[in-house]
Amino acid sequence: MSGKIIIHAVRHAQGYHNLGEEFFHLRDPALTPFGQQQCVERRKASFQDQSKFKLIASSPMMRTLHTTSLIFDEAIQTQDILAIPEAQEISDHGCDIGTDPALLKEMTLRNDWPVDLSLVPEGWNDKNLYGPNSPVTGACAARARTVRRILREKGMALSRDPNEDIHIALVAHGSFMHYFSNDWENSTTGCGTGWKNCETRRYVFQNDEWDENAWLVETEESRLARGMEGPAPSAEEQRRLYEKTMVGWVDQGLPDIRYLETASVMPMQEHSRL
Repeated sequence: MSGKIIIHAVRHAQGYHNLGEEFFHLRDPALTPFGQQQCVERRKASFQDQSKFKLIASSPMMRTLHTTSLIFDEAIQTQDILAIPEAQEISDHGCDIGTDPALLKEMTLRNDWPVDLSLVPEGWNDKNLYGPNSPVTGACAARARTVRRILREKGMALSRDPNEDIHIALVAHGSFMHYFSNDWENSTTGCGTGWKNCETRRYVFQNDEWDENAWLVETEESRLARGMEGPAPSAEEQRRLYEKTMVGWVDQGLPDIRYLETASVMPMQEHSRL
């Protein structure tokens, strides 16, 4: 197909945990009133015409689903939000642990959010260090690859015209977005991320459908819109930036997720009992 799959990635708006590290313990926190206003402003600034969106996807966490429902309110009149559990935030702070599926379904119905939870299994919010949702960096990278591959597969299936661009929205989290995009540039400007709340960036797939990693590259227009000149760093440069990021996040007081022994905010013995 000569048309492109264009991913409009959006970080969730301000949640209560974003008010300070003393709120990191809050379980799956909601958006603040200011965060809700950020969504309205982002919709007006970037997403007034939503007719082009073929798929709206989101992390299954409350703040991302709420952000999605407020920004893409027009698009979800005709389609459900696809909840992708691998798009959850990376750490095992309370704020980054999602809600059990039964309660999550109840919450989406109560809020009148049309959400497809078919991909969200029991245990998706289990952050055991040895499991697939571990905060250890290798598991984070694997989850991000899964999300990229899901979106690529969905985009290809939605294509009816090989020359048509397929627009997909993904609402997720600040730290996760660095793994998703494999872009580590300026990734320590905020706490555990270089993405501002409710920021959006656009990506296309770097290679063809046979790329098992489904790597993305940010569009030139997207980089320019956020004040970045020139092409994105090369893969080799990104590897160096990644290592710098890991050190920078530790300097911010976050766990060192490169190593099993230091990746969790909980003691190792707690994980051995999970």
